[in-house]
Amino acid sequence: AIGPDDEIVLVDWSSKMSIKRFVDSVRDQRVLLVNVIDQPQWILSRAYNVGFRLASGDMVLKVDCDTIVSKDFFKVNTLSAEEGAYGRIPYERARTENEQHLTGVLFVPRERIVSVHAYDERIASYGYEDTELIMRLEDIAGLKAKELDIETLRHVQSSGNPNVPKRMYSTQLNAVLLKDQENWAKAWASQQSIMDAAIEDSCASSAIVKLTTRTQDLSATVSAATLAESQRLANGRVLHDALSVPWDVIGELEVHPGELLSSIDRLGSFDNWTKNGGFIFAELCGSAEERMLALSTVMALSIKYTKPLFISWDLDEQVLDGHDRPETPGSGFDLAESSMEMSNKNFFFSVKKLSCRTGMELCLASDSAYQNVVFAGDLDVDAELVQAVLSGSIPGKRSVLFRLKGDLDIASSRDKRFALESIVPVGMIDRQMRKVTNVHGRTGVYIGELLIGSHFEKVSRHLGEQQDVSTSFFIVGNEQDAVDKLQSKFCPEYSEKWFAEEASDLQRGYAEVLILSRTKRNIHYGRCSPAILRLLHILGSEQGIEGT
Repeated sequence: AIGPDDEIVLVDWSSKMSIKRFVDSVRDQRVLLVNVIDQPQWILSRAYNVGFRLASGDMVLKVDCDTIVSKDFFKVNTLSAEEGAYGRIPYERARTENEQHLTGVLFVPRERIVSVHAYDERIASYGYEDTELIMRLEDIAGLKAKELDIETLRHVQSSGNPNVPKRMYSTQLNAVLLKDQENWAKAWASQQSIMDAAIEDSCASSAIVKLTTRTQDLSATVSAATLAESQRLANGRVLHDALSVPWDVIGELEVHPGELLSSIDRLGSFDNWTKNGGFIFAELCGSAEERMLALSTVMALSIKYTKPLFISWDLDEQVLDGHDRPETPGSGFDLAESSMEMSNKNFFFSVKKLSCRTGMELCLASDSAYQNVVFAGDLDVDAELVQAVLSGSIPGKRSVLFRLKGDLDIASSRDKRFALESIVPVGMIDRQMRKVTNVHGRTGVYIGELLIGSHFEKVSRHLGEQQDVSTSFFIVGNEQDAVDKLQSKFCPEYSEKWFAEEASDLQRGYAEVLILSRTKRNIHYGRCSPAILRLLHILGSEQGIEGT
């Protein structure tokens, strides 16, 4: 309950439904209704500053309109202007998401908050205004924090979507933009809104307020380039602080961090993601076929466990695109357009490189986000541990960092094949693949080693027996002389122009694997490397002739 000398200041910031009728019905001189007119945009910092400037008591309790204050609040939370303290609810005291809204309640000596000129009015969007004000109350006004009893306050639960990631981003952006600004305790003199107030006496006191000048918003005080850089950093902070994405991953993303944040938000409850969500980070190594095997594995795991996938390609070999410009090995695929996406939500992201490559100790020393990550190298993969982490069975571990050369058995061949079939090629790989028409109607043929002499003749006859007017072949392999001869005989239209354009061995290997994954049938002959044999097995290839 409030005393006879207390007051309640209600700030109505140009709302469409005025609360004047309600205030008039109360008929209490202790209630001051402040109508701020002609303000189409809600700006918390300026609205509360109007209230602080019109308040007259020694102590001010600042609450939002959806906060209920108990009758015994002032009895339980004793605080005087002489104590040199201010009252608030620490964030860690909030027991539920709903109670987190109470952390903005502030009980403070009016003279002290006026001395630091209250809220920074340059903050025109959600977030950081309370944090910044508290820093000035402590550093400049010299106040100490005193914890309020959370049982004396209640927040009215809203049924609307709070858009948590947007609020987190806005808070971080305000923090980034304020970093290089003059402190509001000094800047207010030239930037604070000028207020014209007309006090009206009635059964309930009221005031009409018009702001004759407006403070310039933070975003308008910096250049377009600085704003863009600040926005990128703010998105990165949310990814790192709320979702535990390491900074070295964020810095090497080939998409804007804001796009990644939006994609994760579309996957489901963002609040749940901050507690239980995880990721798969994967560096793919080795030959073209080994990398494609690794890619098929991590894509399949990503879908199975609903974990966004970040893919980096071992950059030991640099290749050139069609214009002799450096091209990273993975830039031949548009992972964002993969047909494995779930409900059109981006699930796969390319990363230029992964700095953490050999283990967790050094990485954890430089970035605490790695404390949630388990490392799985190509020579040391604990399959049970990986599956337990991805399924959420190990407390404190939510993500896996792979360095793979080949595939793993923890994903099914069916899922791996689906992954290979879903990959969208771009650039030089796409151009090479387009040279082969009617891919889905062809039979893929892979020629392994030791296919010489009589063995070669057997293969040639075997292919001839299978060829008819409705059968055409796509022939590749690592026994190049045999491949050239068979191409000339069975698909001469490609013997000249297939890879006539300059391409690296990796690019050629990628294109061959992707074409084989799209043919109606696959046959292999001769001795194949373990990686090729594994890949052909996933694609359902048949052994052509026993003994070849």
